[in-house]
Amino acid sequence: FLSAHDFSEGLAAVKVKTNSVLSGEKYGFIDRTGKFAIEPQFDSAWGFREGLAAVKLGTGWGYIDRTGKVVVLAWYGKAGDFSQGVALVETNLGIKLLDKRTCRIAAKDSCQGTRRSLPTPVAAVCRAAEANTRSNSGA
Repeated sequence: FLSAHDFSEGLAAVKVKTNSVLSGEKYGFIDRTGKFAIEPQFDSAWGFREGLAAVKLGTGWGYIDRTGKVVVLAWYGKAGDFSQGVALVETNLGIKLLDKRTCRIAAKDSCQGTRRSLPTPVAAVCRAAEANTRSNSGA
């Protein structure tokens, strides 16, 4: 393996060299015996959280389930881990909350104004994301 992430939910994302001239390196997921549970096919990948893993396909990020099936199409600029049923994703409209139950942007679809109703870890991530967005925009 060229690189490997820690095991999470029984699988670990690993980067391997491919035979393809165009793709060069791809990520897949191995089980604890070292065998591929999900064949290398992703441009980047994070570990599983709440049964889903963020994966990059081309220029976008989406999510797969533990069988490797894409359950959220890869059209986000960035994608975070799920925590208590939601994950932060970057859209062309800014940072939004993705609801795991519906695989859609949450009804209260941004960090602004929702912090009081969010689980504590997610609210903290929203605060950090908002601060980072402000610092990157020069505000």
